[in-house]
Amino acid sequence: MLTTDSAKYAVRAIANMAAREDLSRPVSAAEIADNEDLPQYYLAKVMQDLVRARVLKSTRGRGGGFILAGDPDKTSVMTVLNAVEDMSRFEHDCVLGLNSCNDDAACPAHDMWKPVRIALVKTLREMTVADLATEMNRKKAAHALGH
Repeated sequence: MLTTDSAKYAVRAIANMAAREDLSRPVSAAEIADNEDLPQYYLAKVMQDLVRARVLKSTRGRGGGFILAGDPDKTSVMTVLNAVEDMSRFEHDCVLGLNSCNDDAACPAHDMWKPVRIALVKTLREMTVADLATEMNRKKAAHALGH
């Protein structure tokens, strides 16, 4: 559903960072790229977007890298996504790409798409970075056990 690589990489990087035991230790884009099998240089640009949006903090020099700027329990996935792409289109744009689509002048898919769109936006606003990390750790543990 996430339409850009930047959005996908941002969510994966943030989840990776939040799933770590020591949230105060800076982590490099290279380390995250290696852990998540992502292109390092593209991820580094995405991480800078997250810094500009104040989702991450960066430190330079030896031992530098990125740390989460806020509490993972209070940072929504929507906040992360908005840092790298305009998510308002999920709230307003027509799923078929028509210029005029609303309740009064609906496209053929409007009535079917509207509840899905509302649920998606609600979920992205309510799901936190901590939720992502918890789920990531749970799935990794289940995978390690062969489930």
